[in-house]
Amino acid sequence: MQIGMDLVVVNYKTPGDLEEFCRSYQEYPASIPTNLVIVNQDPEDADHEVGAAYADVHLPQANNYYSGAANVGAAHGDSEIIGILNADTRLLSGTLDIVYGQMMANDDWGVAGPLQYDDRGKVTHGGIFGSLQQPEHRGWHKPIAKRLRENEEAVTVSGSAYFIKRSVWDELTNCEVYRDLYPDVKGAFLPTTHYYEETWCSYHTQAHGYKVVYLGEAEMIHKWHQATPIGGWHDRQMPESRKMFREMCDHHGIPRD
Repeated sequence: MQIGMDLVVVNYKTPGDLEEFCRSYQEYPASIPTNLVIVNQDPEDADHEVGAAYADVHLPQANNYYSGAANVGAAHGDSEIIGILNADTRLLSGTLDIVYGQMMANDDWGVAGPLQYDDRGKVTHGGIFGSLQQPEHRGWHKPIAKRLRENEEAVTVSGSAYFIKRSVWDELTNCEVYRDLYPDVKGAFLPTTHYYEETWCSYHTQAHGYKVVYLGEAEMIHKWHQATPIGGWHDRQMPESRKMFREMCDHHGIPRD
């Protein structure tokens, strides 16, 4: 395993957002080695151009949904931390160093997710707390409160900027109980068409004895819902994805809502 981070950025026809992320990656480099993997889903010419210009590994492919793209992208690297990111996110000063430093300093941490907000300063991820049976989003579309810049153990964190230790990712991917239902799975994200892929990963992480942590001291921009319209095809995948999540939790004996 290599020191540093593999950053897997999933893009679906938003080359402008993807280029903004890549520019932020150049503007705010980490002090540790990083590897940028861009997974371009059903790419058009502009998507190809950005991927080819910035990525260490560029993976154009047929649309395999966010889960499939994340799972494929995560396999193209061998760094200590995997970061899975939406194309409509942007790094800020210190983001990667804070995430890396905290995760590597805490042996019992498996997953971490930073504070995220949009270009108006409205929160798009302030942590998901409560319990496995009753998770609660905090701060959604609210101004940034002081408490949101603190670190706190969470139920799950947003898949738009999801950091996981590779050792944990590999352990979850190879879990025999998980493979009972998904023998051909390529990674730790549940193979849904949209939603619950990272929620399952967080619940599964805790079932294997690791913590999921909301990392409020690290910050990112996430514009939210740039690739698809609100109420569109992706949002309509929620019921089936929830069903898959609940079935997998029940099979593994993990409490869920």
